[in-house]
Formats: sequence, structure tokens, C-alpha cells
Amino acid sequence: MAPEPLKRSVTDASFLEKIENTVNSFWFASSMVLIKLGRSDYLIAAHLVLELCQIVIVMQMFVRDEEKKTNIHRFGDCEDVPILHSIPLLKSRDNKSTQDGILNILFYAAKHMDKISEKFVKYPRAEPLRDLQNQLNL
Repeated sequence: MAPEPLKRSVTDASFLEKIENTVNSFWFASSMVLIKLGRSDYLIAAHLVLELCQIVIVMQMFVRDEEKKTNIHRFGDCEDVPILHSIPLLKSRDNKSTQDGILNILFYAAKHMDKISEKFVKYPRAEPLRDLQNQLNL
């Protein structure tokens, strides 16, 4: 007889744990965008940068849920979703290449993540990301 699989106890992560995990995932993926750009893998970099936009929206939902003390998304408050304003950056005249478009969205998302997480994270991380960009000569 085969052994029974281990039963996992499922507990809801606290609000701060969700925030910390989400912020860490965002910054890890952000650095991966730069690494992929450094390797000229624009396809994966584009995929990751669009995921960053989604992570920013998830952070915004966590904050709203905490403020409203709910996790049921039946109704909203016609909130602005600032990260969506980054999409026109894809057509910006400043974008001379696919790499430029990805970088513009990356740093728009990074700036927004710093803003949305400033209550929970002790230091902004967009500038270290810019330093990494400079080290990779992108």
C-alpha cells in the first residue's frame, strides 16, 4: 500500500506577508527583465515586463482589500489603475527600439511599485534597478 501524501495545512497569509511576497516577486522579475535585455531576449523581457504590470495591479488590489477589510471583489470604487497608463509608452516617440519600449514600461512599473508599496517597504528600489541597468550598459 502506497503511503498517503502529506496533508498541507492551508493558512491565509497575513496582509503584510502578501505585500512582502508580492514586492519581492516584482523586484526579482524586474531584475530578470534587465538580464533578458542584456542577452537580447526581447520576447521574454516583454513577457516579464507585462507581468510586472499585472503584479502592480495585484498590489493595488491587496491595498484596497485591506482598506475595505474584504477580499470579495464584487464592486469597486471606479479606482484609477495608473499602471495602465504605461501601455501608450509602447508607441512613444522616445522608443527607438523594442528594448526602449520594454525599459520605459519597466521603469514606469518600478516607479509605481515604489509608490504603492512605500507604506510597507523601508526603501525604494527603482534606483538600484537603474544602477543595474547602467552596469549592464542598457
